[in-house]
Formats: sequence, C-alpha cells, structure tokens
Amino acid sequence: MKYSFFMNADDYTKAFRYKLKKCRHESNALKTSVVLCLIALVCFAFAQQVLTGIIYFVILGLFYIFISSFVTKNIKRQFLMSPVLRGRHTLCIYDEGLEIINGYEKIFTPWESLYDYKEDDKRVIIMPSFRKGLIVINKQTENSGELDSFLTSLKEHMAIKEGAK
Repeated sequence: MKYSFFMNADDYTKAFRYKLKKCRHESNALKTSVVLCLIALVCFAFAQQVLTGIIYFVILGLFYIFISSFVTKNIKRQFLMSPVLRGRHTLCIYDEGLEIINGYEKIFTPWESLYDYKEDDKRVIIMPSFRKGLIVINKQTENSGELDSFLTSLKEHMAIKEGAK
C-alpha cells in the first residue's frame, strides 16, 4: 500500500522537537553545559552583589528565551530551504517493512527496526530510525479516508506500540 503527502514547516518543527525529547542523550551534553554555565554565572553574580546578581539572572533568562526561539526559527528555516523536505513524500508498506521515498533518496526500514510512532489529533509522527528520517503527516490537511486506511495497515504491520521505545 502506498500513501503520498507533503509536510509543512510547523508540523515538522513540532515533530523535530518531539524527536529531540525522544533522543535525549543527544541534547543532554548541550543542556548540561548550558546549565553549568548558568549556575556558575549566577553564583558569581550573587557573590559579587545581590542587585548585580539579579540583573545577571534576568539577562540570562532573556538569553535562554532568545536561544529557544532561535532554535525554532532555525528548524523552520532548514525545512523551508530544503527542497527534499518540502517535496512529495511517499510511504510504501510491505510485509518486510516500511519504505520512505522522497525526491532525494529511498529509505527502507524493517518493521522490527522502526524507532518510534506517535499519533494525536493533528498529526502522525514516524521516526524510521534513531538517527535518520522524520515523517510528519498532518491529519487535518490530508485525505482522511485514504489516510485512515493507510494508518490502519501501518498499525497492523508495526512491531512497536505507540511511543513505546
């Protein structure tokens, strides 16, 4: 069974954030270093003066907000600049696994190697492997009858449960 679709930037950004949370160990080094730097700066600032420490704390909070918004904008920019991500994607279900076809490559993932699957009211997120690939299908913009039959077939073949790994 085949299903073709297009992804959009907002859904891809939300799915990418989900992937980052799912693959925590990749972002733990960055989080740890940022937290340690913040703790060191806050301790130094409070050791100097309480008032100066509060000012540093506010500045660091604003810096954190800036960095988190920059990450979201960067993910959207990568999506919008990539002709592969913006192009048509086709998912093919076989007895052996799931094949993902886009304008650049074909990725075949055996069912037992499928890393993650998440479905909610608005989107379906499929992560074919830990490192490579992220498929986002918007349920509200796609043909619901064809999508429902495809998702039913997909769930019958999958070896993992939703969000299990």
